[in-house]
Order: sequence, then C-alpha cells, then structure tokens
Amino acid sequence: MEPSERIIDVYLKTKLNAFTISNIKLQNNKEIDFIAIDVNGLKYHVESSISISSHFSKLTNIPLNQINDKANRRRSLEFFQKEKFYHPIVIKKLKEFNFINDNYKKIIVTWSVKDDSVIEAAAKMGVEIWFLKDLLNYIFQNISKIEQYVPDEERLFQLISRWLKEENLLKKNF
Repeated sequence: MEPSERIIDVYLKTKLNAFTISNIKLQNNKEIDFIAIDVNGLKYHVESSISISSHFSKLTNIPLNQINDKANRRRSLEFFQKEKFYHPIVIKKLKEFNFINDNYKKIIVTWSVKDDSVIEAAAKMGVEIWFLKDLLNYIFQNISKIEQYVPDEERLFQLISRWLKEENLLKKNF
C-alpha cells in the first residue's frame, strides 16, 4: 500500500470507524483503491490521486479529449468518472459487496484542485473531494486518542502528532 493510501486507510478507520478493504484487483488492470463501511452502515468507494509533484498534484475538470499525456489524464474528473467510478468492471465488482445503485458515497482524495470549479463539477457527478492535508491534520489531532493496539504506521502518526502538538504546529479546526 502506498503511503498516501495508508493515510487514507487510517483516516477511514479513525474518523469514520470504518471497516476497509483496499487495493481490490480487477480484470484489465483495473483496481478499486478502497471500499469502506462505517459503524452506521454507510458505504464509501474511495479513490486516491496523490502526487508530490507540483505539476501533477492538482485535480482538474479538463475533458479527457483535451489532454494528451497519460499522467495528466489520471488527474481529470472525467477519468475518475469513466475509469474509477462508473466503468462496468468496477460496477460489477462493487455489486459483489452490495454497493448498488449509488447506495454509497464516491470520494476522490487529492492533494489539491485546479480551482473551485473542480469541486462543483465533482458534486454534480455525485463525487466528494477530500484533501489529503485535511486527512493528515485530522489524524494528527486525534490519533493519540486511540487506545487499542496500533500497527507501526499508526504509531508513527502518534509520535509525529505528539511532536506537532508540542510545537503548536497543528491546525485547530478539527
């Protein structure tokens, strides 16, 4: 699991108290990044598109037919719509988990968006945008409250969280 996906997994488990399945492999090299079900039975299909490169870090709503290179295509809302959320292979697999007829939330986790029109366009498609930096902030604000045994990655988050709190470096909006 990539580091950004691990962050998403920890967020889903700590914020939503959700059971998660990640990296579901499908035919034709398709993959579902996450499905999750929280304690209230709400379902989530979460896809991530994270890049530390400033050139590839922003999600856009540029139509696919106007994008030539593959990396930029993967940063388009239309790509997520056609390849990650509504592709027949994906829909078929989601049905196996009883994710049927939009009885679940569709979420893209990204570093940033080109502008607010991307968030508006995503909402019209029935997709929420979550920002990785907000997930990190939530984790660092709250991970020390987790009392159960935690794997090494969560323990790392706990240590970083303690440091950030001692240095007053965390946002206070969570």
